[in-house]
Amino acid sequence: LGGGGYFFAGIGRSRAFCSQAFFPDMPGSGLSPRGARPITFDRLADAVIQLIERKTDSPSVLVGHSMGSYDMRMYASRNLKQVAGMVLVDPSADGQMARMAAAAPRLEALQKAAYAGAARCAEMAKAGTLTPQTEGCRQAPPPDVPPELRDWAKARAGPQNFITVGSELDSFNTLDTPQLLKVKRSFGSIPLIVLTGKPTLPGATAEETEAVYKVWVTMHDEMAALSSKGVNRPVPGASHYIQYEK
Repeated sequence: LGGGGYFFAGIGRSRAFCSQAFFPDMPGSGLSPRGARPITFDRLADAVIQLIERKTDSPSVLVGHSMGSYDMRMYASRNLKQVAGMVLVDPSADGQMARMAAAAPRLEALQKAAYAGAARCAEMAKAGTLTPQTEGCRQAPPPDVPPELRDWAKARAGPQNFITVGSELDSFNTLDTPQLLKVKRSFGSIPLIVLTGKPTLPGATAEETEAVYKVWVTMHDEMAALSSKGVNRPVPGASHYIQYEK
């Protein structure tokens, strides 16, 4: 589970254990073919629906990290009977940038600076000028990747992946919250666990970081409240990538 990551566990109807689990690459990531542009979470939810229907007809547990939580919530809003439960790992929230910027006005500029490198790599990839030697745009897989996964790891770090991430970020800032709010609904009584880390904001002061964290926790409390069995669990010692750190 990386940024915008997903995981699904199929649950047998009469069994309490996981019968199958899978971690897919969305369109344009890894070895999955490119999908339609722009990449919006509504379109990604369509891909999730097709994927789950091919894999299982049983209700699934959905796990989504960061922006991936939008896809999970969109899927659940449209297919609640097929959801056995959800775990949202430090999830992105509706209109989060405006709410966090209200608490820390410099945040928008800091975020733009933080994503400048990824945006540059995406623009070079679209222009066809990105090479494996381009500084700041690593494309070689890590040396410890098992041989059977090297093609996948190489694709995950290739030019197409930069373009995909760039499109996702553009849509996240403009299209995705309205799409999600259009279908937003209560999740009834399905188990819903929200895991909350403490953001690390390069260039921010301790006071700005604390102010943003308070808004982050509030937004996650609101998300947990979408289910009568929802709970927000802060994870001590973890930042945004809880799945790597804890």
